[in-house]
Amino acid sequence: MRRFLTGLSAVLLFLTGAIFALYNPQIVQFHYVLGVFNLPLAVLLVACLSAGVILGWLAGTWQRLRLRYHIRELRQANKQAAAELSKIQRS
Repeated sequence: MRRFLTGLSAVLLFLTGAIFALYNPQIVQFHYVLGVFNLPLAVLLVACLSAGVILGWLAGTWQRLRLRYHIRELRQANKQAAAELSKIQRS
């Protein structure tokens, strides 16, 4: 059921974007540091959305890497504590 709802949401999102692109074909000027681009509004919005998704993914990846490193440190500390505990119990 979850896959169905995810697929349905993706299809609805795609159709909404396609309808938006069909109803907004006007050309807009995009000014940036090195010059100016003339392109359709929908293309500019898709490019901005894509850039945001990529930047968000990179930020999330950075956070996941930091958490993995922290987990590794905690596991090592746990092994050391377990070894020390077994050493104390044998004494």
